[in-house]
Amino acid sequence: IGIGGDSAIDTAKAIRYFGEKINQENIACFIAIPTTSGTGSEVTQWATIWDESNHTKLSIDNPMLQPKMAIIVPELTLSMPAKITLSSGLDAISHAIESYWSKHTNPIVQEIAYRAIELIVQNLREAIEEPYNLIIREDLCKASLLAGLAFSQTRTTACHSISYPLTIFYNIPHGLASSITLDAVSRINRGNFPNDTVLFDLFDKYDGIMNWINMVSEGVVEMKLSSFGIKLQDIKFIAGNAFTSGRMDNNPVNLTKNDVEKILHSIL
Repeated sequence: IGIGGDSAIDTAKAIRYFGEKINQENIACFIAIPTTSGTGSEVTQWATIWDESNHTKLSIDNPMLQPKMAIIVPELTLSMPAKITLSSGLDAISHAIESYWSKHTNPIVQEIAYRAIELIVQNLREAIEEPYNLIIREDLCKASLLAGLAFSQTRTTACHSISYPLTIFYNIPHGLASSITLDAVSRINRGNFPNDTVLFDLFDKYDGIMNWINMVSEGVVEMKLSSFGIKLQDIKFIAGNAFTSGRMDNNPVNLTKNDVEKILHSIL
């Protein structure tokens, strides 16, 4: 049983994987019980391990990592502090948006992703302001799971690829790092994936994705790279480490290093 935040579930997945592969120990059933509303790890076949000593993100990808059962208990998320509520919610919306525009998207994925985005847009700020509201927390649990189902079919895209050096080198929490480029990347992707106006319509009342992100983040964290200690001279280094195979090349528009530098400058 893997119970806890998404890192805890990923650790349990890794233990299961290596327990079977190295020790030839048969672990017949793996149950995931998330206590956050973020990665949707309870419904994916991936586990992420951060190698801090070598500044590397490692992934295990194997069907055996797909939990046999996911038990979603919204009550377990009630004690999440505001910053974790924000970061996990922004991670989930990144999964949903990126699956919506991924090169591997399809109509079913877009339907699932749309509902996840809609729930997060409607509830994330409210969860920060009313952390013990069980109905709001339940909706975010649904959204996280739906986003997990969506990107389990497509994988993520440029936003996640750019996020990896932001997290490993500058300690920006993953959900904040993956979402901070959503708006800038969306402007490049617009018009290059199916049903794009349907996605952007969800953010019209906020006048765009970035304004919505700033609204939900107010009073918790300022969503600018400089707020995390990143300076102008760091941009080239980040861009040089932002290209992860299977993520950056899954974006509907092929980005160059110069494109990534421009994206990073826009959110500095």
